[in-house]
Amino acid sequence: MYRKHVAGRAPAGFAFFDFSMLVSLGAALAILASLASCDGCKNQAGEVASPKDSVPEVDTTPPKLDDAGAAGDSNMDDEMLGPEVVTDGYEVKSHVDLPYPKGEPQKFSVEIRGRGEWHVNVEYPFVLSLRADEGIDLPVTDLTQADAAEFTQDVARFDIPFSMEVAGDGCVYVEADFAVCTKENCLPATETIRVQLVTE
Repeated sequence: MYRKHVAGRAPAGFAFFDFSMLVSLGAALAILASLASCDGCKNQAGEVASPKDSVPEVDTTPPKLDDAGAAGDSNMDDEMLGPEVVTDGYEVKSHVDLPYPKGEPQKFSVEIRGRGEWHVNVEYPFVLSLRADEGIDLPVTDLTQADAAEFTQDVARFDIPFSMEVAGDGCVYVEADFAVCTKENCLPATETIRVQLVTE
């Protein structure tokens, strides 16, 4: 016998099925499938990204000075030098006779003296090391007390030969390694002076 279906009720012997529950269940299954296929945040190579991958590496190697930079620093130091150094215990001075004639062998002198109670230590191995600007010829670049024109407790004087073929000016840099003494103490020292030469 046909039984009339009443809206809102399931017929006797049948379970009422809610289609909205089916839609919700499908959506949940789709989300779970998406999560299962993802192993985490991956980079372009397909590997799981780590905190290290996200931080750029920093180059900690200290910068190196090139030859030009080193040369520039050296020139700055040279420009700060003068023709003499004077302290309480000693003095290192250059003596020139400007202008020199070009193309002929010439000389300038460097004198080292004690000041006050200090005097030249004649037993110390004096050394003068020379270098010059381009255009200045130095026949000798290292001198000792054996090369001194005068070497006493009062003064150590060195006459330094040079020549310049072209008229102009340039500098010779003299590094002096020496010592001065009192009756009680001795003081070794190293000083550098810049001697400007002019020819015409």
